[in-house]
Amino acid sequence: MKARLRTACLLLGAAACAGLLVPVDGRRLAGWWVGVLALALALSTALPRVNAFWRALRARPLACWGFALATTSLALGAWICATQPVLGRVPSHTDWALLAAVLVVVLAPFTPRLEKLERIAQRDRLRRSAGARALLVLTTLAIAFFVVEAGLRVFFVQSDGFAVTAMHRAWVAVHWKPINSLRYRDREPVEAPGVRRVLVVGDSFAAGHGLNDLDDSFARVLERGLGSSWSVNIAARPGWSTDAEYAALVKYPLRPDVVVLSYYINDMSYLLPKDDDDFHAPPPWLKWFANGFFSTSYLYWHTFQGGMERVHEQYAHARLAEYDDPELWTRHAIDLDRFVELARARNEELVVLVWPRLDGVEGSRRATARVSAHFRARGTAVVDLTDELAGKPARELVVNRLDAHPNAATHALAGARLLEALRTR
Repeated sequence: MKARLRTACLLLGAAACAGLLVPVDGRRLAGWWVGVLALALALSTALPRVNAFWRALRARPLACWGFALATTSLALGAWICATQPVLGRVPSHTDWALLAAVLVVVLAPFTPRLEKLERIAQRDRLRRSAGARALLVLTTLAIAFFVVEAGLRVFFVQSDGFAVTAMHRAWVAVHWKPINSLRYRDREPVEAPGVRRVLVVGDSFAAGHGLNDLDDSFARVLERGLGSSWSVNIAARPGWSTDAEYAALVKYPLRPDVVVLSYYINDMSYLLPKDDDDFHAPPPWLKWFANGFFSTSYLYWHTFQGGMERVHEQYAHARLAEYDDPELWTRHAIDLDRFVELARARNEELVVLVWPRLDGVEGSRRATARVSAHFRARGTAVVDLTDELAGKPARELVVNRLDAHPNAATHALAGARLLEALRTR
């Protein structure tokens, strides 16, 4: 009975400490207290066979050690996979309480009684045991794994170019904001008298993929440069191509005075069958390994697949080859002309911002030149960043080694060039 009471008290005490980590309202606090109390009562009335199992396990030090290591690692790992805690995104009080309760449930049966401390005398025999040495190695590896995982979740919350890693999903959860009612990463569009409007339409480049703060995007740089008489909104999502961008422009609820089309070399990909970007998606039984932890996610998506740089190189090469296909270009040019025709029909000004491949500017020059020439031939203002960025090392232009989207400095440059183009029109 004393052991059961001790287990119940440990559960309640651990849950109470966990609940103090995050401020909560009284109603929610009472809710999880009831749940923890019910769990404690259930444990205190466990079947005698369960207690007999724990006694037998404690009588075998190596088995006890191995079982405690396995169950603790599984419990902590499952909690990390479920809650995905990172710097800037603290788990809820319920999550902390659940972790405390589970760890107490797992570890309480292994707490030695004071009258049985003589087992410490067995340490010399255990030290010579191959099983003990193996368990010591496994314990060290488990501790190292969770320490490394904790460090990554503090210092390695960053985006990747293909949005596949656990780090990227954590980055989205922390930094992908604000989200307005149109589901764009932008503030809410508001009609204001006397204020002219710029609408930026595009894909992940326009949406600020990789930027922790949307204020660093070229759209916000442009807005600050234009002054208080202008408002700049964004209609962009990662993965969009020309067809989706045109549809978003047509459906946008407020009519702009100026439309900025942010164009990247993959905007023709909607004309081709969707590929998997040469990534091998994990089978269902391996998803926890590829998506649950930062460390294993990096190993799976980057190391085991030959490096994201290799995948990006193949992806960019395939996209650039599309511009040499006469049939594809003809179809694409027709869709590009729809932007010009819509702007003329609405009496709106169209400016096209053309992005080269940031980690291979010269290699994309032929494609960007073709797009720029197409729009200029139709009297459309074009800001082509190819010459501006040529010769600069990729590390100065991109977000990070795994993400070839523009960093804040490159966005600032793009915003400044757009501002010059609008002021000279």
